[in-house]
Amino acid sequence: MMKSILFPIFIMIFMISGCANTEKDTQVQKAPIDEIDQIYIDFGSTDMKFFSSNTQELEARITLYDNGPGVTLDHTGNKLFVDVERDMTRLFKIGKKPKFEVYIPNDYKGLVILDGSSGNVSGEKLQINDLEIKASSGNVQLDFLQFHSDTNIVTTSGHIEVEFNDQNPDLDLDLKTNSGRQSVDISLNKHEQTKKGLVGISGNGKYKMNLETASGNITLK
Repeated sequence: MMKSILFPIFIMIFMISGCANTEKDTQVQKAPIDEIDQIYIDFGSTDMKFFSSNTQELEARITLYDNGPGVTLDHTGNKLFVDVERDMTRLFKIGKKPKFEVYIPNDYKGLVILDGSSGNVSGEKLQINDLEIKASSGNVQLDFLQFHSDTNIVTTSGHIEVEFNDQNPDLDLDLKTNSGRQSVDISLNKHEQTKKGLVGISGNGKYKMNLETASGNITLK
């Protein structure tokens, strides 16, 4: 009996906190990457955008509509960890969820790993050398300004869309879907396609690109 009473009260507290009016606050943190060869970003269920930029340091920005936790940056050896701290009440704040952005210097040559659950990922003007993305139900949308990156993207139910600034990017493509659709609008020198997969070479095939999703669609253009 007590549990049946407490549960709706708990939900009501969440809803009230979600409807509270708060001012927008943008927090900015920076970190040098001179001796960093791996950047690990845990975005959780927060939507994020990341960019290649002319900055000398990695820059993480988060815009909040509450007084809750933000982003932490932590150096461990030659790795840099960027973590969006969790706050369950934000799930109920319609239209006031955090806005998370990461700016990665153009001359960074190491590995970038993005790891999350239901958050969507958007990458713009990318010139990254080595990229891995792991997501659950979030969508992944990437726009490469210059493509010279080994790329590995795995999602469960999210869609994957990759756009190149070249009709013949140098990639060795391995694409896998289960129930999703495949749409490839780039030139492939040779390829083999099945109902659930596609392998092929574009350009000189210099960089590996592995894209895999269970029920999401995959689009290359």
